[in-house]
Amino acid sequence: MNSAKLNSVEKDVTSKPKAKGMSRASKPRKSATKSPPKASTKGDWRGETLAQIRALILEADSEMIEEVKWRKPSNAMAGVPVWSHNGIVCTGETYSKVVKLTFAKGASLPNPSRLFNSSLEGNTRRAIDIREGETIDSGAFKALIKAAVAANGAPSPAKRRSPLGTTSSMDELLRFPSAVRHEPAIDRWLRSQRVDLRPFVAAWFERMRACGGDVRELMHDGCPTACVDDAAFAYVNAFRDHVNIGFFWGACLKDPARLLAGTGKRGRHVKLRPGSEIDSAALARLVEAAYLDIRARLEKSREKPMSRKAKPKAKPSASEATATKLKKNEHGVVLLSGGNPQIAKADGDAPVQAYIDAMPGWKRDVGRWLDALIDRTVPDVQKAVRWNTPFYGIEGQGWFLGFHCITKYIKVAFFRGTSLRPLPPIESKQKEVRYLHIHEHDQLDEKLVASWIRQASELPGEPLF
Repeated sequence: MNSAKLNSVEKDVTSKPKAKGMSRASKPRKSATKSPPKASTKGDWRGETLAQIRALILEADSEMIEEVKWRKPSNAMAGVPVWSHNGIVCTGETYSKVVKLTFAKGASLPNPSRLFNSSLEGNTRRAIDIREGETIDSGAFKALIKAAVAANGAPSPAKRRSPLGTTSSMDELLRFPSAVRHEPAIDRWLRSQRVDLRPFVAAWFERMRACGGDVRELMHDGCPTACVDDAAFAYVNAFRDHVNIGFFWGACLKDPARLLAGTGKRGRHVKLRPGSEIDSAALARLVEAAYLDIRARLEKSREKPMSRKAKPKAKPSASEATATKLKKNEHGVVLLSGGNPQIAKADGDAPVQAYIDAMPGWKRDVGRWLDALIDRTVPDVQKAVRWNTPFYGIEGQGWFLGFHCITKYIKVAFFRGTSLRPLPPIESKQKEVRYLHIHEHDQLDEKLVASWIRQASELPGEPLF
């Protein structure tokens, strides 16, 4: 491949897309042509390569949406990184000997630098395989990314995505019931940013916090997000050499200073770079205007329209009829299969407590006991809820434990369980994972469970999201 070395390490994820129709609990299907990728590439050449490719993609298109899809037990729920702009641009997969970048419409893209070297026979996709020690022509690669974005065309009017990748109809507010008055995880995130970027993210998120007494906050998709009650109005995000101050309905804001960037239907952002001048007063007015705009929209959404004549109720769709059959607990939380609570994904202690409060029957007491034991054993633990599962981790190390409800027991997963002594009792199909199943009348050895938690927290965690 051509020159131009790849840059710094940021993150890694592995595996390939999940086969259609496969549930997360089902047995993973084996590929006939490829060996499955390892569950983690943290710290090795594949993780570095994927992180550096990510940096090039974001340089090529600042509006690119980043997601992790196709999580499954065979890759410890790590999943596959996906970059999209009005449709999938490319994916990044790591295998034992290559990092594979697959372009969804690669066959129709110009390729003058001959970057594509894999999947050349198909009519739609093309791929770039990068092996250890190889480099890539960064200019040609960024040109390829731009061509792929152009090939996707304009977004569909029926469905759009917010700057953080959450799909909703254009008339809906982005709502987060788990938003709290103060989220400690945000403070840790702000302190963890690079010295030259930290003043920007800290000062402007404090400005968002100061907009009013009804401001709530949470970590959403890795970004500090500010809400009016539970309706998001702004966020901050840090990149390699700049900071974005984002507004979920920024396209509707008056911007006489022309600070706003972005081409989406709704979202806009202001890009701040160290050493560059910025009209702070104008940006402060934008933050205040965004807050007031969402507050007005929220109040309007709460108003019930008056009608002289009641309209007949429409027959529910199949999906709506199914939703009405879902069992709810006394708090109004939907209980999924096995009584597992359906809790929106969010970072911090609040969503974990919401999950535990919604656990049915005896499982709620066990959840509280387990959460308190983790807090005592690992005082600096970080928490999050993803896929209706509480996760526990260490900042900078990844996630070491998660649990969720099964019909007759609680499944506690230690992601590096095979390194614990003694081994947790239940074997997993995943190479390094071990489980502890807790039934209603089990007599638990608290010292042993605490020992597993302490050992797990001291091991490298899994970068699940």
